[in-house]
Amino acid sequence: MALITDENAWLFILGIVVFFTLVTIYFYNRLDKYDPEPLSRLAFAYFLGILSVIPALIMSGIASVVVKDPYLLTVIVAPILEELAKAWMVIYLAKSDTFDGILDGLIYGAMVGAGFASAENFLYGLQFSFTSGITTGITLTFVRSLTQILGHPMYTGLTGAGVAAYKNTTEIPIHMRTSGETSKYNQLWKAILLHALWNGAASLPGIGFIIAIAGVIIISVIVLRYEIQMALHLEKISHESGYFDRKREYIEHVRRRPPPIYQPGYYNPNRYQGSGRINREQQNINAHNENVNSQKRVFHISPDGSVTEEDDDN
Repeated sequence: MALITDENAWLFILGIVVFFTLVTIYFYNRLDKYDPEPLSRLAFAYFLGILSVIPALIMSGIASVVVKDPYLLTVIVAPILEELAKAWMVIYLAKSDTFDGILDGLIYGAMVGAGFASAENFLYGLQFSFTSGITTGITLTFVRSLTQILGHPMYTGLTGAGVAAYKNTTEIPIHMRTSGETSKYNQLWKAILLHALWNGAASLPGIGFIIAIAGVIIISVIVLRYEIQMALHLEKISHESGYFDRKREYIEHVRRRPPPIYQPGYYNPNRYQGSGRINREQQNINAHNENVNSQKRVFHISPDGSVTEEDDDN
C-alpha cells in the first residue's frame, strides 16, 4: 500500500509548507530581542499575506489579457503586481502602534510574505500533483519552500522596512527628509527587482538555471544581511537609550488611565500613534531642557504623562 496516495497527497504538501513556514517565522522573529511583537499581530500579518494572493491573482488575470508573452508575465508583470498586493497589506499593518521601527517593518513584512508564500506554494503543489503527478507536486513544493526565507518574506520585509522608515519621519518637513523617507514605497523597487531576478533565473533551462539561481541567492543574502544589520543597529540604539522602557511605561499608562487634557508642551498619551511619536516628544523636551539649562531649570516626564519643571541644584 503506497504511503502517499491521490487522497492524502495534499496533507504531505501542507506539511512541507507548514514546516518551512515555521522555520521562516522563527528566523525573522528571533531578531526582535528588545521589543518583541505581539503574537496576535504577527498572526494577523501572516493571515493578510494569505489574503494578498487574491488581489494578486485578480490583477495578474487582468494583465494576462493585455500581455500575451509568458516570459514578460513571469519576469516583469508578476513581480510588480505581487509585490504591490503585499505592500498594501504592510501599509495597512503600519497603522498599528506596534509597527514603530525599521526592524518591526522588516518582521511584519516578512510575516505577510510568509503568508503569501505559504498559499502560493500549497496551490502550486496541488496544481502540479494533479497535472504532473504526486511526486512532481511534492518535489516542487519542497524546492520552493526550501528557499522561502530568501523569497517572498525577504521581498516584503524590504518593503516593510521602507514603510517603517516613512512612518517614523512623517512629522519631519518633506524638504528635510532623505530620499528614502519620502514615500511608503521607497523600498518597493528592491523587492520587485529581486523578485524579477529570481523569476528570470528560474525560467532559464539547464546549467543556466543553476548558475543564475546561485547568483540570485548570493545577491539576496548580501541584501538581507545588510538590511538586518542596519535594523538591529537602530534597535540597539533605541534599547540603550531606554526608549523601549519609556514606550512600555506610556502604553501601560494609556491602558490604565484616561488621557489628560492636552496642553502645549505636555506629552499627551491620547496622541500616541506609535513609538516614533513618543521618541519625538521626548526629543522635544530634551531640547527644551538644553535651552533652559542656563536658567538652571529642567523638565521631566512623569509616569502619569505630565511634565514637571524643577530647579537644577547641580
